[in-house]
Amino acid sequence: MHSRKFRPSTPISTGLTSRATIQGAYAYPANLSCRDWMLGDHATVPPDRGIFLPMSRRMHPDVCRFIPDQVYKGRLTGHPDTSCQAVAGTAFPPAGAFWVSVPHEGNAQIAPEGVASIHSAAHELLSGVWTEKDGTTRPMRQSDNMVVAPDNAQSSDSELG
Repeated sequence: MHSRKFRPSTPISTGLTSRATIQGAYAYPANLSCRDWMLGDHATVPPDRGIFLPMSRRMHPDVCRFIPDQVYKGRLTGHPDTSCQAVAGTAFPPAGAFWVSVPHEGNAQIAPEGVASIHSAAHELLSGVWTEKDGTTRPMRQSDNMVVAPDNAQSSDSELG
């Protein structure tokens, strides 16, 4: 009889990995995404469950300042090379996360006012100029925008295609 050796896997995370979209009703723990199952009650990968990479080489330090405060207990920083990345020529800040208030009421799952605001913000950003890490610039592209919505109904209504 042959024995098989178990090789433990090591999850590696540089930041928030999207939770799986749950479209049915499942009993615990089948109702969890892989990320949620691995992390348990922890916001970030604990040392006994994997490796947390504390520096992003993609996100501007201003984005990384917002995300750790909200999610990662201050553990994520932006690499200095990313500090040149910015969007110029729009009504929005050149980098970082920002809030756009959308007054509405009586909307249970889909807020048409929110969808209109997302479209307006995306079009405003598309009028800007993107600066890369190396200082080169180019016009913003639709693929540069990412809309994050809490559920499928809002995501599909907010698609910018």
